[in-house]
Amino acid sequence: MERHMIGRFGEWWVRMWLRARGFRILHRNWRGAGTELDIVALRKQVLHIVEVKTTKRQTAVHLNERVSLRQRIKMIQGARVLCARVPNDRREVRFSVAEVHLCAWPRVRWTDDAFRADDVGNGRR
Repeated sequence: MERHMIGRFGEWWVRMWLRARGFRILHRNWRGAGTELDIVALRKQVLHIVEVKTTKRQTAVHLNERVSLRQRIKMIQGARVLCARVPNDRREVRFSVAEVHLCAWPRVRWTDDAFRADDVGNGRR
């Protein structure tokens, strides 16, 4: 399977996984501010901006380490543009990471609130 197709499958699997846990998928592959947000989902009035990583090998690396500083900045910029389109919406926004490990049956590792916009501006990882 091509790398592009593996990534798309991982995003599809995570959307199904999120729906099964009560999330409502608002956008997939949303584009704006020169970036793409893999998944934008809503659950209990919290907006989740989700970066999906798909791998054939399970890693011991913490999920938030799989998202580079550059990717974090792009996600934050995209989220700001997306949220600005809905004036007076004061929802909490969380940046989350999902990793799909492709094995006999795909498994999802999830880190909710993997990083905060304030931390990226301060150089924290």
